[in-house]
Amino acid sequence: DNTLPSAAANGGFFAFALVTNSSDGSSTVEPVLIFEVEPRPGWSAAFLYRSDWQSKLKAHLLHEFATAAGTFTVSASSVSFSPANFICRMEPLCAGPGRCLLGKVALERLYGLREVLADC
Repeated sequence: DNTLPSAAANGGFFAFALVTNSSDGSSTVEPVLIFEVEPRPGWSAAFLYRSDWQSKLKAHLLHEFATAAGTFTVSASSVSFSPANFICRMEPLCAGPGRCLLGKVALERLYGLREVLADC
């Protein structure tokens, strides 16, 4: 299922998102844990449109361990972005407390998306 839900139930969900750096305006594709969804006023559907610039998603960035490829920790800091910056949902192989492991397909997708963005 690759829809963008209008609520983040059970601790949230993992996704790839286009995240903008507030200091220099550059954007990167990042794995995130979306923990809160704020639909635009009056929205009642179970999903959000990706073209929606009014709703807000709040997420923790996932940071990759330098010594263990594919292993990520959940950052304590959070970022906010609109559904327009949501790329797709992803499922880690395991999600222990504060950690997750991305499988081969998810890692290839992440690195491929970053490469496409770098070419733009």
